[in-house]
Amino acid sequence: MNAPQPLTEAYIHAKRSAFKLAVNRATRSAAARAEDEPAFAAHAPLQAYRHAWHWLRENVHPRYFDDVLAASANPSFATLAELLANTESGDAFAAAYLDYGLSLPTEDGLNQTMRALLAQHQNDRQAALHAHAELWRDSGHYVVPVRESVRAEQMRQKALDAELLGPLDQERLALIDALPDPPNPPPVRFDKVGIIPRMSCPQSCPHCLFIHRSPVRASDKQAREVLKQAQRISGQMLFSGGDLTDDLPLFYHAVESLNNVARFAILLNGEFAIETDNARRVLTAMQSALNKRSRKAKPARIALQISFDDFHQEIQANHRGELRERIPVAAIANIIEAWLPTSDIELSLQHKQTSANFDPRTLFSQGALGRLTAQLAARGYSVAVDALSHSPREKQLPQDAAKAARPVSYATFHLQKFPHKLIHLMSSVIDAYGRAATLDPSAYINEKSLLNAWLNGAQPPMDPFDRDPMLWLDGRVTLFSATHICLGNAQTEGWERVWSRWRKDPLAQALAQMDRTLIERFAALWPDKLAQLRRQATSPHYLLYAVTESSESRLKLTKSLIE
Repeated sequence: MNAPQPLTEAYIHAKRSAFKLAVNRATRSAAARAEDEPAFAAHAPLQAYRHAWHWLRENVHPRYFDDVLAASANPSFATLAELLANTESGDAFAAAYLDYGLSLPTEDGLNQTMRALLAQHQNDRQAALHAHAELWRDSGHYVVPVRESVRAEQMRQKALDAELLGPLDQERLALIDALPDPPNPPPVRFDKVGIIPRMSCPQSCPHCLFIHRSPVRASDKQAREVLKQAQRISGQMLFSGGDLTDDLPLFYHAVESLNNVARFAILLNGEFAIETDNARRVLTAMQSALNKRSRKAKPARIALQISFDDFHQEIQANHRGELRERIPVAAIANIIEAWLPTSDIELSLQHKQTSANFDPRTLFSQGALGRLTAQLAARGYSVAVDALSHSPREKQLPQDAAKAARPVSYATFHLQKFPHKLIHLMSSVIDAYGRAATLDPSAYINEKSLLNAWLNGAQPPMDPFDRDPMLWLDGRVTLFSATHICLGNAQTEGWERVWSRWRKDPLAQALAQMDRTLIERFAALWPDKLAQLRRQATSPHYLLYAVTESSESRLKLTKSLIE
């Protein structure tokens, strides 16, 4: 029986792999730019390895610099590794690396590149370094420390949240109310409905969309009224909004009492299961809630969705270099063990795609999935993969944007002692929005190529922009794919008015149709802003989300669609 990999070993291995990906992407990106701009070729090594210098300090504790930099056995890397580990600033690294290149024999390629850089600046070393620093600042990489970027984004999100249902949103909703109702509209009915008891999470995962989370304040009476409305409009509901461990009693109540709902999904981060006994208590309570349903109720299932990937299970170092998992892999193993005796509860791991998804042969032996497999093996369970499915389209490799392949997007697996208890792995991409905007591009798979194809008029296969409703317990009603598109507050305005707006809202309809004219309309209003958003966006959904996230843009786009 193999013991789980010690955290130190797992941390160093993960950081070495990530460092290689970051360096590979930086060097290839620099080389690609040099092909388009021959004068940049002399700057390419400095730019690429300065990226490595900054990456190291943002992602690795100094205690482990030497271990991570031992990634290469090439003797020529030794001096570079020493400079990456020991120089005090990015500018100091650039100067030292320039001097190192000039110290090499004249037939060495790096020496020739550095002499070419000096020649561009009349052999003036300071002028060459100044030009490098200007190029670096223009690149935008690591120019602002990640903590400062996150803080600024938090304030931006907080300001946008304060606009929700403010004067401009109210003006927009009044325009929608004034539109004629369709004749004889059918009762509203949705494939699913979201329930948001709260928007909060104790974690600060590096890929998260939300840094600021909108507060939700609701009484028990309000909460139960929202659940009753949800039952009237859908047979499936998803509880979401961050970590909902404290809202599990409300979830159990919904399962027990909502007779017309057949599927209850809840998204949790797994932190509740750090203690084995608590994992058992939660799964037992879920099964008990199903068992307590009325005989007149529809047969129902629970879909327990657990966030699990190399971001939620990231190994972190504190200021002393002591290591801990953000959410321990052992907690997920506890959930799996507690789930095995249950019936009518589906278990899925909600996973974010990285470069590991491109190699199905090793997907379950690397990173957090590999640590989970080892943790289960230590408990006497052997993991067997039943099926793997790939994305319907190719996606860019994080380490080399010039190459593309189809990553694994779905898998099922089981523990060999329990062949009929399938665990689902649902693997999706990350949008570089919110905290994720600070991630190095080598760390995740995005949809930049899909965005470019869509903007150029193609209709590639992709998920729709989901406008099924999210019901907040405080009465707000928003869209699944855009919690900033708010149709009002049903507690104060009534459900009928909210659903009337859902039928008539031209902006929500345009989003659901992935209407590219929204981008054109936004460009007519804010051309410079659109150019910036296009550079930042990593998918069509990101761009549509971004062009509608301010109350001013929502109002003006709605007016444009009505006119």
